[in-house]
Amino acid sequence: MHNPFRTPTYEDGGATANSTSLNILLLLLSIIASYMLTKDLRHLLVTHNDSLAQAAKISILHYIYIKAIPFEIAYFRAFSSIAMLILIFFTARNRHNFSRHYFFAIAYGITQLAYQILAITGVIEILRQVSGKSIFDTDFWLHPTIAPSIIEALIKLSLTIVPQIAFLVLCVTVKAAIQKQKIENPYSMGISN
Repeated sequence: MHNPFRTPTYEDGGATANSTSLNILLLLLSIIASYMLTKDLRHLLVTHNDSLAQAAKISILHYIYIKAIPFEIAYFRAFSSIAMLILIFFTARNRHNFSRHYFFAIAYGITQLAYQILAITGVIEILRQVSGKSIFDTDFWLHPTIAPSIIEALIKLSLTIVPQIAFLVLCVTVKAAIQKQKIENPYSMGISN
C-alpha cells in the first residue's frame, strides 16, 4: 500500500545517508554558525545596554548600525543565525536542502563578515582619534609607544574574521561535497534512515 508520507524514491529503496566527510563538514559548519550565534546574541545584549553609542560617530554605516536601527539589525543577526543553524540541521537529514538554499548560506556568511569588518574599522578609527594621526601616516603604525598595542589589536581583530571566512569556505566545500555525492548516486534523495 502506498504511504503518502514517504517520497517515491524512499519507497524504491533509494534512500542513502550522507557521507562521513559531508557529516563532518556539516558539523564544522554548525559549530561555526553556533559561535556566530553567540556573538550575535552578545551583540543584541550590548545593543540593549546602548554601550556602543560613541562608535556611531565614525561613519554613516556605523551610525545606521548602532544608532538608526540597532535593534532591527541585532534581531536580524540573531534570527539569521538561528535560521542558518536550522538549515544546517535539516541538511544533515536531506542534503538537497543546502543546495536549494546555498545563496542564503553565502549571503549569511557575507553579512557576518560585513558586521566584523564594521567592528574592525570602528576600532581602527577610534585608535586613530586617540592618537590624533592619520591611519595612512607611517608614524601612526610605527610609533614606538603605539606600535605594539596597535599591532596586537590588529592581530586580534583580524582573528575575529577567521570564523566568517572559514564559514564561507566551508559552504563552498559542502556544496562541492553534495555535488560529488549527487554525481556518485544521482537517484538518491539524500534522506537518511
